[in-house]
Amino acid sequence: MPAMPDGWSWSSSEYDHKAFTFYKPANLLAIPVQISPYLSADYFSGIIAYDVNLTSGFNEIGRVDHKDLSYDYYCGPTSDLASKYLLDCTNGSYMQWAAPRRSMVMTGNGEVYLYTMSDVGLKASSTLSLTNTLGQLIFPAQPYPWSWVMDNPVGVVDPMPVVMPVTGGSGTVSSDQIVN
Repeated sequence: MPAMPDGWSWSSSEYDHKAFTFYKPANLLAIPVQISPYLSADYFSGIIAYDVNLTSGFNEIGRVDHKDLSYDYYCGPTSDLASKYLLDCTNGSYMQWAAPRRSMVMTGNGEVYLYTMSDVGLKASSTLSLTNTLGQLIFPAQPYPWSWVMDNPVGVVDPMPVVMPVTGGSGTVSSDQIVN
């Protein structure tokens, strides 16, 4: 986990050994990380990928940030949550709500792809350029977002329909295409 002076950070891999991904053929280690500095808006909410080997140790190869997905989920024009989180959408607090969870590796045409998942969506990137998103999917709004606080409830939000566009690809994903 990167050092974070004057702020806080966490990873679900601190308590869940299934949260990180290691892909030996590419020496790729992917860890979900949330970083929130106290005196800056440099939030990070996503996956950090490392090249791992015995000679040089751990070397960061890139990051996949989900704070843009968090904006679309909580504050975007089609979000059912936007009116409930108006203050958080204007002050940037939404950026730390993506809650990164997992990643998985897929290969094709000699290239390694990293798929990253948070509480708000899914992204696909090539390990050659992790900042370049090849495709993304925003999840439907949940009735009780993880950030719901007992003394400041935002109420129940009707879930969005399970038909959503997939950017970077073609067509849409519908509920009959989702495998449980």
